[in-house]
Amino acid sequence: MRKTLFILFACFSFMLCAPAQDNGNATGITLEKLLDNIDKAVDPDNKAKDIKTVISKYDGSVSMQDIKLQITAMFKAPAKSKTIIKAGENMPDSIELFNGQDGWTIVPGMGVRQINGAQLDFMKFTAQMSNPANRMRDIFPKIELSPVLEKIDGKDCYKLTCQADARLKQLPLAIYVDIKTFLPAKMVIMVFTDMGQIPGTTFYSNYQKINGLVIPTEQKTTTMGMEMATKLASIKYNEIIADFEFDVPKEFNAPQTEAPVPAKNPVLAQADAPPKSVAADKLSKKKKIANKLKKDKAKMLEDAAKDNAESADNDSDDDDSKDKDDDNKD
Repeated sequence: MRKTLFILFACFSFMLCAPAQDNGNATGITLEKLLDNIDKAVDPDNKAKDIKTVISKYDGSVSMQDIKLQITAMFKAPAKSKTIIKAGENMPDSIELFNGQDGWTIVPGMGVRQINGAQLDFMKFTAQMSNPANRMRDIFPKIELSPVLEKIDGKDCYKLTCQADARLKQLPLAIYVDIKTFLPAKMVIMVFTDMGQIPGTTFYSNYQKINGLVIPTEQKTTTMGMEMATKLASIKYNEIIADFEFDVPKEFNAPQTEAPVPAKNPVLAQADAPPKSVAADKLSKKKKIANKLKKDKAKMLEDAAKDNAESADNDSDDDDSKDKDDDNKD
């Protein structure tokens, strides 16, 4: 739920300002003129077009749950985004990644889930909305201006109904713009989540000019009876962000590889041979000693047999010599 709340406010912090669909109405202003005024109010120095990266940090809290959040949002043009939400000790952190084509959610200890279908289309849409260089004309092919003003926190506001590109299959959203400052005061949008489509409302306040852009530093988001309040802690533009920041880290989702086929008769080098245990080494020595004793015994028996044979031959020779002597005497 807190991720849904965050999507509602963080992805639209840089709502700058769709071809004119109306030439005028009871509000006393044309759509084209209103969009121009919004552009000038949000980007008075025309610096947004040069912003390629954004790193913003927020401190937040969720009502009725006593949850404190630290939120880091990263954006890299044209459409890469990363959101890191750090919660309290009893809540798991979460990461949401979009690399321009694919998206994932990561919860350490629980794994990685790839985002598909309507949720992926919503990530593509929010990435467009997160780009400071994109005006409303760049994001919405169709914008309609309501013929009547509406009150938001006691202020008169113009109501714009905005339709995203049909390929993204998003429902129209409503943006309410202060008639005096021409800054967005409220947005109502349908968010695509695991639970389906959820309506959410974000209120923007305390606008400040930071590095040339006028942005809301405080936001309050409500959905399904819950409320999250956030305050901008810091924001940096055009800091270097490596592309790998928007891909799943290896420790969370290591790429699948095929194991190599083992050799039929592997030969281990001497250095790779497994070390022998002490017991095995002693047994080997005993076997060597026993084999040596066996060989020595066999050699001794062989030598003894040879000596007996030679002794028998000598005795036979002596008998023959004695017989010859006796014959000569006769």
